[in-house]
Amino acid sequence: MKQVTFVLGNGYDLDLGLRSRYCDFAKNKNQEWIDFVNMEGTTIKQIFHVAFIDYLQKAAKEKENWFNVEEEIYHFVHEKTNLNDAQIGLIRLQFDILKKYLRKYLQNESEHFKPNENSLALDLSKRLVMSENYIYTLSFNYTDCYDLCRLPKPKGRSLLVHGGLNQSNIELGCREIENKKRNLQLDFMYKPHINLLSEIFLQNLETASEVIFFGHSLNRMDYCYFKDYFENLEGGRKEDKHLTIICKNLVSENQIKKELAYNISLSKIGKNIDLQFIYTDDRKEDNPQYHQLCERLNAY
Repeated sequence: MKQVTFVLGNGYDLDLGLRSRYCDFAKNKNQEWIDFVNMEGTTIKQIFHVAFIDYLQKAAKEKENWFNVEEEIYHFVHEKTNLNDAQIGLIRLQFDILKKYLRKYLQNESEHFKPNENSLALDLSKRLVMSENYIYTLSFNYTDCYDLCRLPKPKGRSLLVHGGLNQSNIELGCREIENKKRNLQLDFMYKPHINLLSEIFLQNLETASEVIFFGHSLNRMDYCYFKDYFENLEGGRKEDKHLTIICKNLVSENQIKKELAYNISLSKIGKNIDLQFIYTDDRKEDNPQYHQLCERLNAY
């Protein structure tokens, strides 16, 4: 029995058909967003011009990428300095309410959700569930992938990195960037436990015969979780190891390569491990790379 490490980003939920992007949540027709903007009927936003809500409203209109949420929080945190206690308290209130209504929105979207039967995400999940391999699922989504697919859990373990919808509080925030001073006044807007999780990630990525990233942008906000793994791949040949990155299309592949290029060389990694990209926009029937992945999973 071999180990398969399955790393999920929001593109997995999107491929299933779930409206899980931040821009979906932020559309004005959603009551959860309206409640957030209105601060549960309070007028406290009018007292202090801190504008965390306004900041996100502007981003929601201009951008449609889920990962921009964390980037916008990062920019907000490093723009807002020398705050007084009242302003800090207001931002904390707004931030907590954002998490509350984001969680509520995703719960409502997930409750009666039916996955797209033709999606590559559902097909691959079914194969993993039926596999005799040990499946370690590391999800950056708040949803449970197997629950969304209405499937039993595979052999192995699952970790919801940022917490799940069945928990009272989900994690949302940014991380520290090297050479950038941490804003201690808004310390609650940073992600916790990154160093501990990075060690768990490294162990389960290193021991896996097959590593599959599905719908994860591998952006700079999350690269810290995978830093040691990718640097180790750069350092030497990994025999009988496979790395598959599943994304939407060629545009997505190029964006992932651009993000990774800030830290590592994919050309070096490609010489040390079997690396392939698979597109969800391609039909499963006409996707030779996906067929190769399925054959490997069956052979383990």
